[in-house]
Amino acid sequence: MKKLIALMLALMMGVTVMSACAKQDANGSNDTVKIGIISMIENTAFTDMKDGIIEGLKDAGYVDGETAKIDYQCAGGDTGTLASIASSMNDGSYDAIFCVATPPTMQVISLESETPCFFCAVSAPVESGVVEDLTNHAANVTGTSNAIPIQDIFALADQLTPGYGKVGIITSGKEPNATNTAAMAKEYLEGDYLKNSGVDSDIQVVEVTAETSADVETAANAIVDADCDIVFIPNDSVVQAGVTKLAEICNENGIGTYGASMAMVASGCLATVAINDVDIGKLTAKMYADYKKGTAIADQPVIVCDADYCTVTINNTAKDALSIEVPAEVTADYID
Repeated sequence: MKKLIALMLALMMGVTVMSACAKQDANGSNDTVKIGIISMIENTAFTDMKDGIIEGLKDAGYVDGETAKIDYQCAGGDTGTLASIASSMNDGSYDAIFCVATPPTMQVISLESETPCFFCAVSAPVESGVVEDLTNHAANVTGTSNAIPIQDIFALADQLTPGYGKVGIITSGKEPNATNTAAMAKEYLEGDYLKNSGVDSDIQVVEVTAETSADVETAANAIVDADCDIVFIPNDSVVQAGVTKLAEICNENGIGTYGASMAMVASGCLATVAINDVDIGKLTAKMYADYKKGTAIADQPVIVCDADYCTVTINNTAKDALSIEVPAEVTADYID
């Protein structure tokens, strides 16, 4: 009898240990990866990128709550909070950190962290100092770049709103990626555009700054007062937060608005040539999956999502407000 009782106790203890192990696996054992995702602010574009990362991780077998513990944190637009989030994820417990857009990426890189960093949709990774070179970069940093196809966007503007001579560009002046894109747009318009388009007259560029999202409406009115024909908005999270009001003002005054992302078109801008934000998130997640399969980060060049990755997107409401007839040769996705 004593032997039987001892055997039963041993079996019960074994079941208890097995149950505890199973619970540990579900909540973060060595078989579960811990992944951080950081964004500076929540808007349609960044939310889609974050969702794309999570979807891509799931496709690769890293399911939140099962084989992965995904910790998403947003700084709410505050640089101090961003620094705090990045530091908290630099404690050695994370298998990887995903950074949505430029500010979080620059913050994580400034920590010289040993944790692998995969950045998503950094428009100008070299110019902003995220990487020194697209192919020869740090051993634990790589990602995707949503290089803005400036030439294609203005070629689209030639088709939808031809004859423009004055172009407004709005940025916050706070995000290097947007500032670099604005500079490249200005350089193109004042230089190569004239040769590519065959336009004889010069293009005048009007640059306006909106330091906060509350300033975007004022910036839009400044564009109207400057008699701009069209507006170009780089990927700038501050301006994106107020872009709906900007588009409304421009529509009322016959000004075509061209954003650098699909999210801006979804928020009211007329059109863009851009990559789908969910898709670039999934592409970034695949780089992590490849790393886990054995491909070193140093051997993964930054993926530049240029025009070959992009599609034309047109906002129906803006199109109708501006009485635009889309030429038959323009192939586009339409949203309301």
